[in-house]
Amino acid sequence: MPTAQEIALRPHHLAALRFLAKGPDRIRLIEDDNTFAAALTYCQLRDLGFVTIDNDDGMLVTITPAGLAAIAEVE
Repeated sequence: MPTAQEIALRPHHLAALRFLAKGPDRIRLIEDDNTFAAALTYCQLRDLGFVTIDNDDGMLVTITPAGLAAIAEVE
């Protein structure tokens, strides 16, 4: 798997990973641009293998061990 530096994570990706390192996030309804941007960022991170998304009751986003490692690599 490529490292965080090889993927060139953007600042908003790192901010989202740092936020998720404190606990999972759930998006139930997208009502504004900020929530929409967060959902898109989470989908990008999912495609990179840094988060998982469970869609049973809204969008439950949880960081993966690879996401935690990506934070450690850039700090």
